Amino acid sequence: MKLPLINGVIVDLDDDMDLYFFHEYLQWQNHTQNKLRIEKNKSILDKKILSDYSKMYLQRAYTGGWKFAEKDVYRFDNHFYEFPNECNTMCISKKDTKHDTLIIQLVAYGGHELRLKIPFSSTSKEIYNSNADVLLVNDSPLRFPEFLHPSFLLMGCSDRLNTMEKMSQEIRDIIKKKEEKENNKYKKIIVYADSRHAGSGVSLACYMDDIVDAAFIIHGTSVYDFDESPIVKKYFENPEAEILPVHWMHLVKTYQLKYRYNIDKELLDPFRYLNNYNIKVDYYHGKFDLEYADFLNYIKQFDNNNLTLHEVDYQFSSTQTHWIRGHVDKNILPEWLSCV
Repeated sequence: MKLPLINGVIVDLDDDMDLYFFHEYLQWQNHTQNKLRIEKNKSILDKKILSDYSKMYLQRAYTGGWKFAEKDVYRFDNHFYEFPNECNTMCISKKDTKHDTLIIQLVAYGGHELRLKIPFSSTSKEIYNSNADVLLVNDSPLRFPEFLHPSFLLMGCSDRLNTMEKMSQEIRDIIKKKEEKENNKYKKIIVYADSRHAGSGVSLACYMDDIVDAAFIIHGTSVYDFDESPIVKKYFENPEAEILPVHWMHLVKTYQLKYRYNIDKELLDPFRYLNNYNIKVDYYHGKFDLEYADFLNYIKQFDNNNLTLHEVDYQFSSTQTHWIRGHVDKNILPEWLSCV
């Protein structure tokens, strides 16, 4: 399928060279748009994001690849975590206190400036210090090609764990090791997911519904089916409408997932099938988040008895309205955990 994408550039969604160069072009567009936004809004936060992004891409320009990032993303903190897996995508918290609740956190870092410098053994202090153990699951940030990966964990989390089945089995293995070590079986297992994993968090929870009790979701991408995605539909309704760079890649990746890799429809569109599973889902969305409003409207069309939507009256800044996770982790998650 050939489509005119950003700035009318014709891209063949079945041609890997087209997709490679489109991803590179999009990164340049993202860079220039960030500079224009800074000139307009004078935001210190936006300046920092652009600076970190530029430093990361300049290292790639100087070295010819992302190999330099290995030392950061594969770094393991054995003081706070244990049982790192072979491909450095999973580990579990190491705490002095035994807990009856386990959080399986699907980690999502948005841009290269974060994804390629933060170790796989790290999460927010609010999540780590919660009254629960935490099992981290990361998309391998050095998995390629970039026009497909990170693939929302719907193709697993690494080249070794390249399916939902393999990835979920690895999660089960780590849980078993932890329970055997602590001689303590978890009474509640929760999937925590946000941003690009908002939908795939529900997909994983349903896939592992024999041991998972609930999902705590913070607003983001809720559907990955090319034919159902509101972002893709918006594009076909008006190909010249302004679309965010991250949403252009959503269009590219959802096509790959559905038409080239034939990912199961229930994984691509989890809210459509949520009533088939006994999973309680609490979904928190920002009151001022316009970037992902279409994905929120999408899930509202389904009459899901086990889904509860929560509007969060918070915005991080005038230019960063989507990011509510810090507020939710600090002010909402602890109480939610105590009641689940």
